[in-house]
Amino acid sequence: MLLENRKYVMIEYYADLSLLQYHWQAANVAMSEDEYKTEMLHILTLFRQYQVQNVILDALESKFVITIQLQEWVNQNIIAVAAAEGLKRVLVILSKDLIANLSMEQMFEEDPNQPFHTHYCPSVADAQAWLRAKIN
Repeated sequence: MLLENRKYVMIEYYADLSLLQYHWQAANVAMSEDEYKTEMLHILTLFRQYQVQNVILDALESKFVITIQLQEWVNQNIIAVAAAEGLKRVLVILSKDLIANLSMEQMFEEDPNQPFHTHYCPSVADAQAWLRAKIN
């Protein structure tokens, strides 16, 4: 179910998978760090509202580069909070943009002791199929 289609990100919810799925739009190349933080805090609000256990982060079209400082902010203010509130799985569809791709991988490799599983998939369809297989 489509929840929101915002300027930089489209957000969907699937109750049967306890899943919040968000798709970064290519327009995010023009996003500021403050706008990125605002979007991530909004996604966290929806994570809490729907009490999901799984997230698909579709960055395939993303061109936004997450700096080291921003990676640290995300780890402290988004990932740590979501993990403490029941996040079990993050499935990531990496960007076609090499630099954006590397910054996304670095963000999830920061803490190898994360209490949730991170899995990389080539597409949203593959991510949903993988998730269905794990849940059922």
